[in-house]
Amino acid sequence: MRRLGTSTQDRRLVQQIVAHHMRPGQLSHDVVSERAIRRYFVELGPVGLYVGLTSLADHLAMRGPEPLTEAWRRHLSTVRILFTRYIREREVLLPPRLLQGEELIRRLNLTPGPLIGHLLEIIAEAQAEGQVSSKDEALWLAEEYLTQKGTKQERGEK
Repeated sequence: MRRLGTSTQDRRLVQQIVAHHMRPGQLSHDVVSERAIRRYFVELGPVGLYVGLTSLADHLAMRGPEPLTEAWRRHLSTVRILFTRYIREREVLLPPRLLQGEELIRRLNLTPGPLIGHLLEIIAEAQAEGQVSSKDEALWLAEEYLTQKGTKQERGEK
């Protein structure tokens, strides 16, 4: 991508698409649950649309000129479900964030790092599932997660 002279933003986009392009095909092996759809878009946002298209192109490229199979139909159906839900129910799948990372760091006296992103994902999923709807509830959820994680670490669990 650098040799092509692309921007950092474009390189990151392509990196994310490539990293996740197998995911829609993996989702097609089972019934796609509401939770799986939410997680897909909470983690990928609108990039999930590019990921879906790339996964379909990859599936076809892998098959070559051979006839389409039931696996293709399931894969296509899964991507169709993902796209339909995103287009029709984007506000439900991706509600505005209740907290930003900086506020989470400040309010819970944390240090920047991967844990902040993980906490934000937990909060976003709980928000999409209707479990939290305010900053206070989101902070409480994060504190509970940290308390449970601390308790598990004390017992030697992960």
